[in-house]
Amino acid sequence: GECHIGLVAKELSPEEIAADPIDPGFIAADTREWESFIKNDVFNIVERRDLPQGVKPMTWRKVRTYKHEDPLDAGRITRRKTRVVVHGFKDGRLDSGLKVDSPTIALSNLRLLISSGLQRGWEAKTFDISTAFLRGTHIDGQVFIEPDSILRKLMGLKDGQVLQLKSTVYGLADAPREWYLEARRVLEVLGFEISRVDPALFLFFEYLPEVKEAKSTRDVVEDRLSAFLGAREHTLREYWEDTKPRKLKGYIGLHVDDGLVMGDQAFLTGPFQKFREKFEILELTSSPMKYLGGVVNQDSSGITLDYTHHGEKLKIVTVPTGADGLQLDDDTALNPRAHTD
Repeated sequence: GECHIGLVAKELSPEEIAADPIDPGFIAADTREWESFIKNDVFNIVERRDLPQGVKPMTWRKVRTYKHEDPLDAGRITRRKTRVVVHGFKDGRLDSGLKVDSPTIALSNLRLLISSGLQRGWEAKTFDISTAFLRGTHIDGQVFIEPDSILRKLMGLKDGQVLQLKSTVYGLADAPREWYLEARRVLEVLGFEISRVDPALFLFFEYLPEVKEAKSTRDVVEDRLSAFLGAREHTLREYWEDTKPRKLKGYIGLHVDDGLVMGDQAFLTGPFQKFREKFEILELTSSPMKYLGGVVNQDSSGITLDYTHHGEKLKIVTVPTGADGLQLDDDTALNPRAHTD
C-alpha cells in the first residue's frame, strides 16, 4: 500500500505548518521527484511473485519541504520540494558487511587549497549536485520497493508488479559511497588526479614538456633498475613520474553532494565544464556562499571561512539535577554545581 506522507519544513517554524500537510502544490513536487528516479534509470520492473522467498519490498517515505530562496523576502515560499527516502535502517544488507565508507574533504586540506588558489588569483565557487545519490551505477544485493500511485502511473505498472533497484537511492547506507565512486570514475576519465592526502580532493594539472639532456644519472639508474623493480608499477617509478614538471590548473573538493571549485579560465571552461555537463550542474555560487557548515567570503583582501551563523544556531541545553532530574556526581565535568562559584 501507499506510505503515509509526513511534512518536514526546515525553513518554517512549527506555528507556520498547516494542520493539513497535503498541500496541493506538493503533488507536482512528488511527480518531479519520481521523474528524477526514472531519468536516472534506477528501477527494474519485477513481478511480486518472483521475489526471493521471505523478501519484502522496503518501505519509504516522502520528505516534503517548503523552500524560501528569495533574499528580498525571507518569508515567501519560492518552491516545494519532495525527497523520496528509503528506510535504510531496515536494509537487511547491513548485516552482511555492506561497504558504506565514503570520503569527504577535510576542512584543513580545503583551507590549504583555498590559500593556494587565492595566491593564483582564482575565485572560489560552490556547487550542488541535486540528484547525486541517484547517480551510482551499482548496488550490492537485491533491494525492492513498493511504488505509490504516482509512480505506477508514470511507469505504467500493472497489478502485482513491484520495483527492484538497479542502483542506490536516498536513504540507503551505501548511497554516498556509490555516488563518490561514480564521481571519482568520471573525474579520472576527464584527467583529474586524486590527491594523495585527501581522496575527496581532485587536482587537474597541465604537464609541461621535459627538456631532454644528455643521459642523466637518473636515466642510468632507471635503466639499470627497470627490470628488477617491475618497470612502471614500482613505487619509485611513481615518484619519478610525480616529479615531472607540471602546473596546477584547478581542483574540485567534494563533500558528499556539495563541491567547491577553483581554477583558471581554461580549467573552468574545459575539464570542469565537462564535469558540470555530465552531472547537470546548472549553477555555481560565488561569495558569499555556504560550504561545510560555514560561509565562504572572498573579496580583494582574501578569503574567510565564517562559522558565526552556524554557532548562532546552537542552543544551550540545561542538564536537570535533583530529585526529579539527572543525578550526577559532584566531581563530574557535566555537573553544573561543580562549576558554580
